[in-house]
Amino acid sequence: MKPSTSKPSQHRQNLKLLLQQVFNNQPTSRIEIAHQTGLNKSTISSLYNELDEQQLFEEVGQGESTSSGGRRPKLVRINKKYGLIASFDFGYNHLHMMVNYLDGEINYFKQERITSNQLADILPMIDRELDRVVSDNNTINGLIGIGFSVHGVVLHDQILDSPFVDFDDINLQKHFHDKYHVPVVVENEANLSAIYERDFDDRYPNHNLVAVSIHRGVGAGVIINNQLYRGSHGVAGEIGRNVYIDPHSKKPRKIEDFCSEYALMQQLSEVTGEKVDRDSIQRLIDQHDPQIDAVFRAFSSLLARAIFGATVSYDPEVLYINSTLMDEVPELYVQLKAELVKMGQDQPIAIIKHSRYAQLLGSFSLVVNRCFEMGHLQLHYTY
Repeated sequence: MKPSTSKPSQHRQNLKLLLQQVFNNQPTSRIEIAHQTGLNKSTISSLYNELDEQQLFEEVGQGESTSSGGRRPKLVRINKKYGLIASFDFGYNHLHMMVNYLDGEINYFKQERITSNQLADILPMIDRELDRVVSDNNTINGLIGIGFSVHGVVLHDQILDSPFVDFDDINLQKHFHDKYHVPVVVENEANLSAIYERDFDDRYPNHNLVAVSIHRGVGAGVIINNQLYRGSHGVAGEIGRNVYIDPHSKKPRKIEDFCSEYALMQQLSEVTGEKVDRDSIQRLIDQHDPQIDAVFRAFSSLLARAIFGATVSYDPEVLYINSTLMDEVPELYVQLKAELVKMGQDQPIAIIKHSRYAQLLGSFSLVVNRCFEMGHLQLHYTY
């Protein structure tokens, strides 16, 4: 939907309200949309026809007639074949890629290992995937939007700092917008995890939440009153940057130097004298070696302190943990949760499901919002 700026602002707002209702209540009918929005039937019909002409909807049968009889209403849902959205997540040594239909269904997902931290070396991989999406003839409009998940500080789609990838002063948003002529969103990965929980998960009320991502670094995405909170300079939730005094050197160091996934594996490697990767963690836990157990306890204790500070600051309704490692090794999550409860954490604590996909699906949601200029209107998806 490309709302015309020449049309009255109320008309544009009503178009967005109608589109929101179809997204969030699929399948639905015009009469149900009228009930939900308070708009009269003639207005609904006019708005619906305007969006339907763009092939945004598809009919999926008929609903039940009312108690007074009459014709059964036609049921509609978002036409997933309207277009495709591509999202990319820059990791430490990988590039995750996902393409979604407009309704959120995954078209495909893949992971590629990257051996260079220079964006110039990674761009051909991204272009190859985007060119494939552009040439896709399975949808009406092909590629309609692009999203990027970045481990680092991002503000207004601009990357201010990133520890993994050297972006070499390339404006990621401008580069891909100029090439593909579609909306492009660039966002911090922890923020996208929070968006994913807000829009895809209905386990808890998600009006106010904190989603802590524990990967090579540690960061928190913060949702306040349904809106993403970035802070004045994009660093809200950068809890891994908090300072901790190293008990050995007595010098201040960042918390994520001790309690990120990468830091844990480094510490375990030093204790065991062997290279420890994610696949080794479960085996080490099962050994119940006192030295190794001490490393796990220290990791959970310090990480819990950092997270507890964030929950005290933002007072969320629920705390989410986004960690592929903890998703695969539940004992670590149980240990962290126990530490948080000991500290007085009384909000619900939940691990993010499908953590590998969280940032990409959060990116998808923001791109849809940007494509249709939905502003503060929230959209819900199922996965």
